[in-house]
Amino acid sequence: MLPLSHTDWVIMARFYSALHYVDAVLASTPGIPGGYHPKSHRKREFLITHSTILKPLAKSYMHLHQRCDDVRYDLMNIPPSDIEPKFEDVKKRTRALLGQP
Repeated sequence: MLPLSHTDWVIMARFYSALHYVDAVLASTPGIPGGYHPKSHRKREFLITHSTILKPLAKSYMHLHQRCDDVRYDLMNIPPSDIEPKFEDVKKRTRALLGQP
């Protein structure tokens, strides 16, 4: 269970953890254009939405990114329970692609 204090930091940490999971796939999967760590969110999201293997997690990833921006820039109060299923989806799918349990 995630803590209920400092939920903005919890949500940002979850998003950036998901970003690193995605980057690990992009860096290690043959056939991904570039096979590297994208230098911008825009480039990473383009690769996610246009890659056959990453497209299934695109909706969850985009939700995490939007919620991160909501708490970071719009100071919205969002409970971690709003993002936790999306984070777990990205984590599960990327770990499977990387051959990890």
